[in-house]
Amino acid sequence: AQVHVATTHGGEKLAIKVQRPHIQEQFESDFRIIRMMCHLVGFVDALGGTALRAFSEEFERWSREELDFITEAKNGHRLLLRSEDDPIQVCAEVRFEFCSRRVLATKLLTGISLLEVINAAREQDPASLRGLNLQSDDLTKIGRNFFWSISNQIFRDGVFQADPHPANAFVLPGNRLGFEDFGATGRFSKEMR
Repeated sequence: AQVHVATTHGGEKLAIKVQRPHIQEQFESDFRIIRMMCHLVGFVDALGGTALRAFSEEFERWSREELDFITEAKNGHRLLLRSEDDPIQVCAEVRFEFCSRRVLATKLLTGISLLEVINAAREQDPASLRGLNLQSDDLTKIGRNFFWSISNQIFRDGVFQADPHPANAFVLPGNRLGFEDFGATGRFSKEMR
């Protein structure tokens, strides 16, 4: 998918994620090939390709979930509800009236990509950090807040962003963390937590 910035008639900034054309058909073709390969491996593998088949079924299930932006919208809304009063975590608010299976609309989170912060930290150049309006002591706070946000999602909320790479997180004012892209989420029961 590609993400674009849009503005509503009321002036609200949105992030609009649009699925690439024919991506569903491409994945269906890939799923068929993977299932065929698992079947062939099953003929020669002493265990019948059980581990490979289990992996491919899990991959297909997660991929189908990520291809449905209505599912992603619901996942994002669940995380938003659980983080509403959280002092360090913000989840992008879903605008359901603009969503469909192939289009996802959320309020635009304005911040610094966590990827930019990591790159500036790697350079160990104070000027790079200043360019992002950060100080070196902010890095510790950001790291701690990222860790606690993910931990709270898993252990407190039981619903978590399962793809928390740096391009899916933003540093917001006050070193708070903003999360987006909820195509892959995980869930833990109270007993599991």
